[in-house]
Amino acid sequence: MELSGAKFATGSVVIPITKMLLKFYTNAVRTSMLDTLKKDLSSAIQRHLLNRFDGVEGVRVLAQATLLDPRYKSQFFRDEAKKKNVQDTTDVDL
Repeated sequence: MELSGAKFATGSVVIPITKMLLKFYTNAVRTSMLDTLKKDLSSAIQRHLLNRFDGVEGVRVLAQATLLDPRYKSQFFRDEAKKKNVQDTTDVDL
C-alpha cells in the first residue's frame, strides 16, 4: 500500500492551483489582444474563481498542507496575514 499522492491531487495543491488560475485569468483580462468575447469570458471566470476560492487560504487544513508540502511551502499564499497565521499555528501544532 502506497501512501503517496503522486497519482492524484492532494489538498496541498488547492492553494497553488487557485493562485495560478487567478493569475492566468487576471493577465488574460489585462491583455489588450483579446477580443471582447474572450475578455468577457476571462473576466467572468476570474470573478467566479474569486467568489468561490477567495477564502481557501483560511481553511486551516489546506493552508497547513500547502505550507508543509516541500514543493510549495509558503510561496503560493496571496494573503500575507493568513500565511503568517498558518506559519505560527503550524509551529505550535508541531
